[in-house]
Amino acid sequence: MGAVKKVTEKNSPSERQNTMKSEQSFSTDNDISLENLRADFEEAAKSLRGAALGQFQRNAKQVFCQACYEGDIEKIMYSLDGLPTYFDWLSRDCLNDYKGISWACFGKQFDVIQLLALRQGPDVFLGFDFDVALEVLHQARDEHAPLQHIAFDEWHGRSTVEAVHKVAVRENDRRLIVSIADVIEENLDRLFEQIGVSG
Repeated sequence: MGAVKKVTEKNSPSERQNTMKSEQSFSTDNDISLENLRADFEEAAKSLRGAALGQFQRNAKQVFCQACYEGDIEKIMYSLDGLPTYFDWLSRDCLNDYKGISWACFGKQFDVIQLLALRQGPDVFLGFDFDVALEVLHQARDEHAPLQHIAFDEWHGRSTVEAVHKVAVRENDRRLIVSIADVIEENLDRLFEQIGVSG
């Protein structure tokens, strides 16, 4: 696999799209096919060990982020469910890393946002700051509630809800948090039920 430059967030959607298109792929043709991606992973599973895995992982996650940005469900599903067994850890890493869902938000790929949100566990999706999740849910459900920054508590760690909300505020696009509102509510209901809090 060829080297992949780091994707940087640009100010305008067109600048971000140009960055994704110019800096995103494993191969020199700038858009690796699913077939070539499979071949690269199969070869890597047989031969890559040690330090070489680090660069391969960075490249693989870059391709995953590109697929999230573009809404390429086939590549996303391959990354989550189809990698050789040797790379099971990388599938988990792709699912639980907030970069993929952030790029899906920047690309306005609502199906991808929901897909990733539904597959994540509550510790990744909600994190441990339930007040933040409740505030994001309020902003999503009440169209008159201002879409505004929330003071995230770093002590509680990061969450998908936080990542999606930050992009929603930056892009001024409430649809992003609306797309995960049901998932927030379902996760909160389950957690509150487990700890004996009635709604």
